[in-house]
Amino acid sequence: MKYYTGSRFRLGALPGGLRLILLLYLVLTLLGFWLAAAKYWFRGASSGELFSAAGSRQYYVDRFASQDPMLAGEADNPIYWLIDMSHPHLFTIPIVLLVLCHLVQLCRGPQSLKSAVYLGAFGGLMMTFGLPWLAILVPSVSILIPLGGMLLVLCGTALCLWAFYELFAKEPPPSAAGKTIQH
Repeated sequence: MKYYTGSRFRLGALPGGLRLILLLYLVLTLLGFWLAAAKYWFRGASSGELFSAAGSRQYYVDRFASQDPMLAGEADNPIYWLIDMSHPHLFTIPIVLLVLCHLVQLCRGPQSLKSAVYLGAFGGLMMTFGLPWLAILVPSVSILIPLGGMLLVLCGTALCLWAFYELFAKEPPPSAAGKTIQH
């Protein structure tokens, strides 16, 4: 914690071992975000299926439309499917975002931009895993689900790259403003 307490703390000032750990974390997290995006692509986005109102509705809603969700078997029940799909992600992705947001908070940059990226990442998470639940009741919202996933991936990528840049950025030269010259 001694590295984080100074007002001039920089990620690039960390010792080599900690920088290596953060580098590996950021690379693997970035890979995870992009594999998630690839999953969307191969699931049907490449054909436009998930990015059309009809395709999204088919994937998230219509596959269960012929059944009463409370009477269907476990494998065919949209409630069970949504629980299986969302519960592991709702444990892990917020922790990943928490770590990334903390790292970016320690980086240089305007707080308003940092806050916008934080809100985008967590908003994308809520859209990705909340809208499928809402789509059971309001099928028209299913078109927004892939947009939430894209927002999560883009903001997660921005968080990773921001922290990655800060790990290896050179310290800017000290500003001459406010310094007095002694003769």
